[in-house]
Amino acid sequence: MRIGVVARFDVEEAVEMAEKIVEFLMENDVETLIDSQLATHLKQYEGIASDLEDMDVDLVVAVGGDGTILRTQGIINQKNSIGGHQ
Repeated sequence: MRIGVVARFDVEEAVEMAEKIVEFLMENDVETLIDSQLATHLKQYEGIASDLEDMDVDLVVAVGGDGTILRTQGIINQKNSIGGHQ
């Protein structure tokens, strides 16, 4: 299973929670990607960064509020429409 992690990067608590989630996933050998915008705040994970539009994952964990969830869903929905998936 591949899991992507997205977070509201302008709120320190969200970035810290995302970091804990990424650490947990990687410690448990889960293939993990993080949003490239989040990677600018978590430099140690730049090697697993991907633009949300390009993430090929089974599940996305969004850390933040309604705006983060809606932004993430909007990008994923657009990606699925372009790729022909529903």
